[in-house]
Amino acid sequence: MLECLRGARRARQLIGGLESALASLENQQEGLRKLKGRGQDATPRHITRLLLVCNGASTRFLRQVERAAQRHAPGLCVLRLDLDPETCGQLFFGSPRAVKAMLVDHKVWVSRFFESWLEQCLTND
Repeated sequence: MLECLRGARRARQLIGGLESALASLENQQEGLRKLKGRGQDATPRHITRLLLVCNGASTRFLRQVERAAQRHAPGLCVLRLDLDPETCGQLFFGSPRAVKAMLVDHKVWVSRFFESWLEQCLTND
């Protein structure tokens, strides 16, 4: 999973920080609205974005995450990582800054993440 997320970062498909993640989700939502305005069905039927949340988030922060999950369903999946924000920042962005949330911003990388997660689960049993 870690290598998959690092790959997404190298491909510029991993966004650090909740504010940046929400901005990206809103851009996607605007694109979907434009398609719908042209008469095309733009409702996501599967998960296309993945929001990963680290430990140590405040209640207010988690409420923002919950609102985003509801607003962008069913295209957004939210998972909580058992990592502290400083470790996330270091592992995925090479920075000592704390990163409480990360968005995998492309369906190909979301799929790769779930594939690697499943593979890890199967090999650990």
